[in-house]
Amino acid sequence: MSLIQRKTLNELSTNANEEFFNTIYSAGSKVPHSGIYKCTECKREVAVNDHEKDNKFPPHYQDSKFSCTSPKWKPYVIADSKASY
Repeated sequence: MSLIQRKTLNELSTNANEEFFNTIYSAGSKVPHSGIYKCTECKREVAVNDHEKDNKFPPHYQDSKFSCTSPKWKPYVIADSKASY
């Protein structure tokens, strides 16, 4: 199950941590939880993973569609990457 930022008509929200969803992370910061994060500057989304290797938030890549050069990543969807089946 995933945690989402907001309830929608077709999603079950298990939000229990409003404070976490209001936290902002800079490029190069350690990823606290696997999931999708949205840039508060340009609204671009990235999927990142919390694991031992390469667990830092990315910078924006050069793209003419986005003028943001200093991304601020905010949690949008958090994945339960530690689930056991």
